[in-house]
Amino acid sequence: MRLPQIVSATSLALLLAFSQDASAFSGTTETTKYCVDEDCKTQLRNLVQLARNGSGRAAAIVAMAYASGDGFEKNLDKAEHYIILGARFRDPVAAYLMADWLRNGFVLDQDIAKADEMLDLSIKYGYAPAMYDKALKILKSGDSDKTDQAVALLESAAEQSNMRAMFLLARMKETGTGAAKDVEGAVDLFQRLARARDPEAMEYLKDLAERSANAKQDSAILANLELDKNMEVIEVRGEAFEVTLVLDGLVDTLVSSGKYDQNSIGSRIRGVSCNESIKCGSIKPSDDPAASTIWELISGRKRWR
Repeated sequence: MRLPQIVSATSLALLLAFSQDASAFSGTTETTKYCVDEDCKTQLRNLVQLARNGSGRAAAIVAMAYASGDGFEKNLDKAEHYIILGARFRDPVAAYLMADWLRNGFVLDQDIAKADEMLDLSIKYGYAPAMYDKALKILKSGDSDKTDQAVALLESAAEQSNMRAMFLLARMKETGTGAAKDVEGAVDLFQRLARARDPEAMEYLKDLAERSANAKQDSAILANLELDKNMEVIEVRGEAFEVTLVLDGLVDTLVSSGKYDQNSIGSRIRGVSCNESIKCGSIKPSDDPAASTIWELISGRKRWR
């Protein structure tokens, strides 16, 4: 066990260089703690009970809490227990997180073959981040015979609004690198990213608008670019508060599903789930296997470039 800048890409390797996931949490770096108040810790304890009663998603988040020492005292043995439990319950997030830990030898002994198996299992469950990760590995390998498979995986992940997949696919379509050149398709993806508060996507839209105007591109594409190039991108803060709120919503959702024993389990905010609360927005607990904190795991807001 072991513990960007806008460029005109001329090769797939250059595109990939700006689409890397951050390295897995090594256990040696000091990380910001987000689950620090008693309400958040109470909800983590509720998730422990839900994990014991069969919730793989709860088990995945509890595993991260123990692995990172955020919300619970750091305990790698318990992290191992809960990540295995989550995978046993066939949760795609647990399978994906387990794949990352196996690949990097964190918490679990390094086993690349098993990591690949768990990644494929997560894809089988329809998990978008796993699709992106697999696509990235294929593209990095340089195996041109599998490029179509990688693009298909990126398309599937983008349909689920996976931001990493959307960004890489947009750049590939914009440049015609590894995929058929499709400026209109790239514009659509960049617009969706910009609406999701991605500042780099906004810059690409402005750059595309200028280049398209100079090249007298199709008027429909120019019209779409003009509509969005002045869009204001607002970054929302207050992560510590949102962690508690998202955990509230997750506990509520798991309890109300009726799949798990509800004895002594309940949300601090009754009747308000993450799907219903304005404060939760589009946040959902599942977007980053290389997350190093509870916040990154449940929000998917870790930077990837």
